[in-house]
Amino acid sequence: MFNVKFEDNEARIGVFETRHGKIETPFFMPVATKLNVKLIAPHELKKLNVDAVISNALLLYLKPGLDYVEKFKGIHKIMNYNGVIFTDSGGFQMISDDFLVDINEKKARFKDPHSGKLIDMYPEK
Repeated sequence: MFNVKFEDNEARIGVFETRHGKIETPFFMPVATKLNVKLIAPHELKKLNVDAVISNALLLYLKPGLDYVEKFKGIHKIMNYNGVIFTDSGGFQMISDDFLVDINEKKARFKDPHSGKLIDMYPEK
């Protein structure tokens, strides 16, 4: 949930409330593409007042994969990080020449860069 605290014309300041904490906007959000923030250990993130990180859902789906994430009870536990974790859709990778093989109104087919395997993604998946 997002609650607006202050507004000025088009600008606004507010608070995101999630199960893993509250974040006041605006905020800095480091990238944890492969389930870690490069050069910063998880325990150091809190010392640096980092309340949230962002990762890439498509890349996590490919590696380490859903089975791994489920086995270790989620990405918070894998990362040893209790703050807020946002994920993006992986849309950029889906249209990248390195990933995309074919796309139509029913599905996107792309190549896993790790294994070379073809993967079909559907809107509901």
